Amino acid sequence: MAQSAIDAFKDTQSLAKKESLQRLDLKDNSTFNTAGCLGEIQVGVIVIEVLAKTPVFSSDNVRHDIMSRVLSGDVKLQDVERNDKRRHKHTHYSTILRPFEDLLYSLRCRMKVNFDFLERFYIGMKDKRDQIVQQELFRCFRVYANLFCKTDSADLLKNQGMLNMLKLHEARQYLEMQKADSYSGILSYLSNQSSLKQWKRSPDSMHSF
Repeated sequence: MAQSAIDAFKDTQSLAKKESLQRLDLKDNSTFNTAGCLGEIQVGVIVIEVLAKTPVFSSDNVRHDIMSRVLSGDVKLQDVERNDKRRHKHTHYSTILRPFEDLLYSLRCRMKVNFDFLERFYIGMKDKRDQIVQQELFRCFRVYANLFCKTDSADLLKNQGMLNMLKLHEARQYLEMQKADSYSGILSYLSNQSSLKQWKRSPDSMHSF
């Protein structure tokens, strides 16, 4: 179902881009449809939430990190199965997941691409409908960040030789969580800070307390 939904949302977004180019030729200023990008992100969130409840990826921080690496394409399912002490109990889950390896390994990348695109698209948007979409986008990003922008596994700290790599990895995770790993994210942050400073300087802002 997730694969079918993602394919459908990709088609939707592709069609929206074609329609946008046609409207550009006709000088039509209609709003660009981003439902495909948001829909693909929402499906990604559902996949993450479902996987987090399966024994293969649940129970402890180590398994949380394994799921993060699988959905980033860094670890293959067969490697997870081979190193799983409970692999005989989990064989059924691995059998179900294996046909969807392409979807799983590219999930983080696809979500990141769509987050970055929508981040650029919604900079400066003030329309109420756009703000509702941005709230949903923020909800989805929190799920994404909780999985991909944290390193909780104590096992990673046992190897002293990995400490420098781990620090660099955590720094990158922090930047991504703060949306400071892209031009649009930094621009959005600076825009929000500027608006906050202007609000604080405004005499009218004191009456809101």
